[in-house]
Amino acid sequence: MRYFVFFPFILFLFSCNESSNNNDDDVLNRKQMLSDYADYYIIPKFEQLYNDLDLLESNLIEINSTEDISKIDEFKNQFLVSYKSWQYVAFLNFGPAESNSLNNICNIYPVNINKINSNIESGNYNLLSAINTDAIGFPALDYLLFADDLNEEFNFDNANFKKYISDNIALMKSRVDVCLKDWKGNYKISFKDNDGKSVGSGLSMIVNSINRYWEKDLRDGKLGIPIGVRSNGVVLKEKSEAYYSDYSLELLKASIKGFSEFYINSDQGLSLFDYLYNRRNEYGDGKLHQTIKSNFENILIRVESLQGSLSQNIDQNNQELLSIYQEFQKQIVYLKVDMPSILGVSITYQDNDGD
Repeated sequence: MRYFVFFPFILFLFSCNESSNNNDDDVLNRKQMLSDYADYYIIPKFEQLYNDLDLLESNLIEINSTEDISKIDEFKNQFLVSYKSWQYVAFLNFGPAESNSLNNICNIYPVNINKINSNIESGNYNLLSAINTDAIGFPALDYLLFADDLNEEFNFDNANFKKYISDNIALMKSRVDVCLKDWKGNYKISFKDNDGKSVGSGLSMIVNSINRYWEKDLRDGKLGIPIGVRSNGVVLKEKSEAYYSDYSLELLKASIKGFSEFYINSDQGLSLFDYLYNRRNEYGDGKLHQTIKSNFENILIRVESLQGSLSQNIDQNNQELLSIYQEFQKQIVYLKVDMPSILGVSITYQDNDGD
C-alpha cells in the first residue's frame, strides 16, 4: 500500500519538472543571475561612465569660461578616466545600449580626421548622421586633444573647435543617461524575467554580446589589426584605438579587467562563473569556469608586463604582441564554443572573416 501512494507522487513531481519553464536541469537561478548582473555590474558601471563624462563636461566648461591653460592637463586626464570607464560597458551592446547606438556614438575608430576638420571649419554638422559615425565620440576627442598638428593650447580662439568638443561630450553623456535610465527602469524587469536560453533571452544576449566584442572589438580591433594579423603582417598603428594620445595599451588593459570583473560579477552577485561552476559535472573535467577565469588573469598579466605604449611595442616588441594575440585566440574557444555548449545557448552573430 505504501508503494502505491509513493509512486504516483514521484510521477507528479517528474511531470512538473518536465513542464517547468525554468529548465530544472540548471541548478543556478538564472533570473537571479540576470538581476544580479543588472544590480551589481551593469547599472553601477553605466553610472560610473555617466559621472565621468559629467565631470569631463564640467572641466570643459571651466576651461572655456576661464581660458585657464593650466586646466587643460586636468581635462586630458579626465578624458582618459572617461575612456577607461567606457571599456567596462562597451561589451554590453544589447538592450538599451544597442537601441541607443551607444557603440557607434562613443567609439568607432580609426577616426576620420578630414570629416572632423570639415565639420569644425563649417560649424554645420549633425553628429547623429551616419556620415559622421567615424568623426565623433572618444576617437574624435582623442584626435582633437592630442594630435601633434593641432594647437596644444586648446585653440581658444576657435569657437567652432571648442563647440565640436563640447557637442561630442554632450552627445555621449545624453545617450549614456538614456541607457542608464532604461536599465534602472522597465528594461531591468524585462531583462531578468526573460530568463530562458532561447535567442533573445537575457542569457543569450549576454553570451553573444561578450563573445562578439571579445572577438571583433578587443582581439582584432584593439590588438590584431594594429599589429598586422589582418593585413598579412603589415602593421597598421594608425588604426589603433586612441592612436593620437597613445593610450591604446591602457584602454586594452581596462577592457580585459572589465571582462574579468563581469565574468565573476564580484562577491555579491551570481555570474557566468557561478553558472558554469554549477554545471561543472556536465562537461569535460568540470573546470571550465576556472579555466576561463585563469585565462583572463594570465592575459592581463601578459599585457601589464609590456613596457611603454602599444605603438612602441609594435615597433620594438611585435613578436610578443603576436604571442599575446594567440592567448586572446585561445580564450575564444572557451567563450564561444565550450561555454555556450554547456549553457545551452546558441551563438547567433555572424563571423565572416574566420578566426
